[in-house]
Amino acid sequence: MLVNAQVERLFGYQRDELLGNKIEMLIPERFRHQHPDTVTAFFTAPRSRPMGAGLELYGLRRDGVEFRSKSVLVA
Repeated sequence: MLVNAQVERLFGYQRDELLGNKIEMLIPERFRHQHPDTVTAFFTAPRSRPMGAGLELYGLRRDGVEFRSKSVLVA
């Protein structure tokens, strides 16, 4: 996972807590099982687009609080 200051602020982790971990740690448990297949589908036909177009996306902060998220995928 790539980490910048915004990710640290948004999710409440320090850089060293994130490096070496999978991105799924930032996704609420109830959605984690879907993410690997979604990533595979993106890399099968990559294109720049809003991530999760047509879906409600959520992130999971270090303290366990979920929040709505908007992200963009860039190919």
